[in-house]
Amino acid sequence: MGKTTTKFTGDIVRLTLACQVEIDKLNVLIAQRRPLNQMAKTLIAAMDEACERHMPGGQQTEGCEERLEKDPIYVRSAAQLDQINQRIMLCDGKIRTAKGALRVALKALSDENTKFEVYVKAKKSKWFGSKNSVPAAEACIKGAKDFIDNNRPLLQ
Repeated sequence: MGKTTTKFTGDIVRLTLACQVEIDKLNVLIAQRRPLNQMAKTLIAAMDEACERHMPGGQQTEGCEERLEKDPIYVRSAAQLDQINQRIMLCDGKIRTAKGALRVALKALSDENTKFEVYVKAKKSKWFGSKNSVPAAEACIKGAKDFIDNNRPLLQ
């Protein structure tokens, strides 16, 4: 015996929840990355200020690079920026992994939704009268399509 409308809708609900779990994981990782970006911007600004002190207007003078490399604010900021960049790269790797998992989950949902849509069309053509489950099945299909379309931008 093949799948029934109830089985299809149950699978779509299960796959939608699996997608939502992956979306939540991705959102947590994105939220973890934001403060790292802000810290990096702050450190870069401190390094730019040090550069401006030693090379006003970007004009290099004799010994300016040596003085800059000895500037404690510049040295400390550069070291901290290296650490932040490592954390950013680690976080970016996790984000890429989460996007991959979300892509797989959305694909599974899309595939199941397509199968359900084909099933409903085939059943609809065989039914002479109207079935109560048709509007509910079509609503389930539309809901899954909307969910997939609304969450595709997260993969970019």
